[in-house]
Amino acid sequence: MKATPLRFLLLALTTPLLALACTGTETGNPPFDGTMSYNAHSSDPARAALGEPSGGALVEALWLNLGDAELELCAGAAITLPGIGVADHAGADAAMDAFLGEEGRYCRARLRFEPTEDGGGGPAELAGRSVLVRGRDAMDRPFEIALALERTVSVTFDAELDLGEDAPSLLFGFDVARWVGDLDLASAEADADGVVRVNAESNARLQAAFEAALAGGVELYRDLDADGVAQPDDPLVGRGE
Repeated sequence: MKATPLRFLLLALTTPLLALACTGTETGNPPFDGTMSYNAHSSDPARAALGEPSGGALVEALWLNLGDAELELCAGAAITLPGIGVADHAGADAAMDAFLGEEGRYCRARLRFEPTEDGGGGPAELAGRSVLVRGRDAMDRPFEIALALERTVSVTFDAELDLGEDAPSLLFGFDVARWVGDLDLASAEADADGVVRVNAESNARLQAAFEAALAGGVELYRDLDADGVAQPDDPLVGRGE
């Protein structure tokens, strides 16, 4: 898994103890041990794929620095899930973290994108930025999208979501087809080394297009088998706005 093993282990050990210590929460609902995963996928590989090219762009790395997430009860306060920090979400394994939730109906989630100070253990190009996407466009030119986005994406659910011990796992999915698939990379200018760079200094039009697409590419799923992968039978709870 991409989450820091020590942190995940500490959460796994302490969460049951917290549950034993509590008979309820501030709103009176019983607690449950939940899991939140974070992983990229493609809803349309012909536009933008992961792993293997399918005629369009290919995303090879998707580095994000993620701050706190929140799950908001329909009739109550939000619970906070500590940020997972820096991870590459383009691989097969999901970043995964445990959290202590409370049974009830939820209506909204939020996810924070925050620039790093020093890269957070990721590539040097992530320093001072929150998003770093690397891959190859449809003409096989390498591209790099590096942005210092500081934004909270809100996901309003299509319907009230019941969470509890019988359904404790959720997944934040990042759809590269929505983020990269509609970018007109073919019209972008490459640097002298042949790399198409999208950042504050280069190809500003594509930077604006990516920023406009950011929220719509953030999705929340009920992760039925808790594997951190957006499977066809995993219900889509809502999309960022």
